[in-house]
Amino acid sequence: MAILVVIFIFFVFLFIGFVSMKNSNSINGYVLANRSQDGFSVGLSLSATIMGASSTIGMAALVYKIGLPGIWWLLSGVFGLIILHLFLAQRANVLGVMTLPEAMGKFYGEYARIFSAVLIVVAWSGIVAAQFIAAGKVLSTVSNIDYKILVFLSGVFTVIYTLIGGQYSVFKTDKLQFFILFFGIVIVAIFLLLNYKLPPLKNDMLSFPINAHFGIKKLLLFILVVGIPYAAGPDMYSRIFAAKNPKAAREGVLLTILAVVIFALMIAVIGIYAHSFNTSGERLLTDMANNILPPAVSYIFIAAILSAIVSSADTCLLSASAITSLDILKHTSVKSIKISVGVIGMIAILIALYYGSIIKTLLISYGIYTGSVAVPLILGFFKDKIEIENKYALLAIIISAVVALILSIDKNEYSGLISIMVSLSILFVGHFRKDK
Repeated sequence: MAILVVIFIFFVFLFIGFVSMKNSNSINGYVLANRSQDGFSVGLSLSATIMGASSTIGMAALVYKIGLPGIWWLLSGVFGLIILHLFLAQRANVLGVMTLPEAMGKFYGEYARIFSAVLIVVAWSGIVAAQFIAAGKVLSTVSNIDYKILVFLSGVFTVIYTLIGGQYSVFKTDKLQFFILFFGIVIVAIFLLLNYKLPPLKNDMLSFPINAHFGIKKLLLFILVVGIPYAAGPDMYSRIFAAKNPKAAREGVLLTILAVVIFALMIAVIGIYAHSFNTSGERLLTDMANNILPPAVSYIFIAAILSAIVSSADTCLLSASAITSLDILKHTSVKSIKISVGVIGMIAILIALYYGSIIKTLLISYGIYTGSVAVPLILGFFKDKIEIENKYALLAIIISAVVALILSIDKNEYSGLISIMVSLSILFVGHFRKDK
């Protein structure tokens, strides 16, 4: 029965993609939904995008492992969203650009645009891959098909329906995916609270904001490396650019903050109560769905998790593909972007088949991106006050990315933090040089 629910959901998403084709013939329609989205649409789409594999499967496993501080994975995102709402959303919406690297080009020149575009595509291919990993893990629990085959099929499905309808399709499916996901998670959390007692836990598992498993260094790592991309990520800005005006952009981010906080608390409940059962790791949610929840609740839960995964995958895939075509190849056609969707989708599938951990894959991707692109971008919005020579911005982009990549290969979990420090140091040198 569960696999039938999954197949039905997939066909609904494909149907929405086909319906959206008529609005996606132009480049503006395919990439930005003709800049027509109100605050409600922006908020639901942003929320659905954020609540992906890491925010469901990954964060539940993290809370189970380290306790309540595990919710910093999402609360760090709230920190970034607050910055986006207060200082950046309005400025970004009026830039009149189609992609985040185009904004980088306005701030720091054409070379900064190209290098930041390449880094985004590399990092976001890993983020898309993390969603495919999660989809394979979920589907493997409701079918007897091999995990790797399911990763491949999930990736192909996501590529097809993203390719068909473009941004109009993504906005429409994101709304549906948000409601399935949000209410599915809330129903499961309420079910656990009503039917089970708080499980026996180690003394510090409910300590917050830090405990023995999650110290100040880890908190700083999450707030900066995970949180900053929420203030300056290409998937975030694809929604900001698609908003019909600055007010809609800010309202959408505010709605997202509220939704993410509620969602984080519900996932925390699920992660804590999972200690009552013989389950753990990134299979925690799907094991609960199969072995603990009543069938009706289980089907809703599986649908919710898959909705979370697909809603993140389609947005990130389309963002990376638009950047590949418009900023790297300089091809301003819908056909070119569709080809990029196919190519990047296949690359993400290969990455997913190589890596097995959702959080690990995302931390590497965020670590490369945050210092090299997110930090210069945020400062770029304030170039009227913090002037930085273009050549120093370019050095910050390149050097911090190389540092993050080398350290991540060496399995240094603080590679992202070090990359941010390197980037800020170079940018401030560029600022002081400008003053002289």
